[in-house]
Amino acid sequence: MEEIRELLYELIKTNFSSGVMVEHLAKIYKESYETRGLGPPLPSNWLDHVRVAEEFEVVIRGPIVMMKSVLSFEPIVCPSTVSVVVMKCDENSSDIFIQLAGTRNNFELLRSAMDSHYEEQSLGEPVAEPEIGGVYAVRDADGHWYRALLKVAESFILLDNGRVVPVKDATVRRLRAEYALPRIYPIYAFILRFISEYIENGLTKYIVQSSSIWIKDRKEQEQNVIKVMPVSPQYSVPPAGGVELVAMELSDMPKKRFAAHILAVFDADNISLRQRSLDPIPDYIVGAVKRDSLTQSSPPPFSELVPGRFYAAKLHPDSNWERVQLLGPSTVDADCFRVYAVDIGLYGIARKPNIRHLKIPNGLRKILMAKCK
Repeated sequence: MEEIRELLYELIKTNFSSGVMVEHLAKIYKESYETRGLGPPLPSNWLDHVRVAEEFEVVIRGPIVMMKSVLSFEPIVCPSTVSVVVMKCDENSSDIFIQLAGTRNNFELLRSAMDSHYEEQSLGEPVAEPEIGGVYAVRDADGHWYRALLKVAESFILLDNGRVVPVKDATVRRLRAEYALPRIYPIYAFILRFISEYIENGLTKYIVQSSSIWIKDRKEQEQNVIKVMPVSPQYSVPPAGGVELVAMELSDMPKKRFAAHILAVFDADNISLRQRSLDPIPDYIVGAVKRDSLTQSSPPPFSELVPGRFYAAKLHPDSNWERVQLLGPSTVDADCFRVYAVDIGLYGIARKPNIRHLKIPNGLRKILMAKCK
């Protein structure tokens, strides 16, 4: 069901931002994916599986059943310029906490919901002995309730604004499960680390994850404009043992009629084929990929699963090991990745346990599949 959930989510997000009747959604899915062989068949009980997923909301209005996608938040694109709000800064520290100005309203809605739940309705189980590493609901000195992480025994850090609350002064309750769903309520604060030696056009340079950020000033609650730039190329050099595959050039194709294997037909404008004259090289590739994949007992760590690189993967538990290009993480399941099977011309979903480093001899590193209309 992971692939079906992924495809349904993309359909709703792209075409039906205000929601769609489930009957019409099923019809569009079958026309767009099932009948073209681009996705698995939609089972009769698909709604039962999908409605429990956190990225969907099922709305029942009398006899009408509609489905909506829960709001998702896109990452900052590099390079770009975005507005932020400085939430916390300390002259004695090199770090500051910011929120994206565009998410400020969502943060305030979360805070209002937590205030209503914990303060006005007095709900939530009190916690007398919070555990280090746990996330709780904590009442701050400003009277509002926030999500808080007990990072050290002495104090909580409020995840959405960076402020610190001493444990001895804190009112602590169990965090309602809904407030911990990242697709509905992501963490709104970012921590920036100051690098004092870099100044550009009056903007001070910070580092956050894989980007450089220039910010105007450190005054709390003021809206500032920051410029975000990547600090390195989007795709770095593959790690030791990594493989780069090379696609066929148009000049490699015969100039006259030739016999071909039809690998997949998605529609009249999207046909995957391979020259029969290349046999038995594909068999050697399949054997090498399977052999090298089975010698690896575990998948690569998340840090080595980089979009744009090539890996070996099983699209289904019982399928063959395929050479794939990693397109990115799934928007539905954190344990899944979107991939493109380069020897078939098929987009699919691969679970992390079914991914391996691609280790294949230099002579078998060419992509033999071609597309035609």
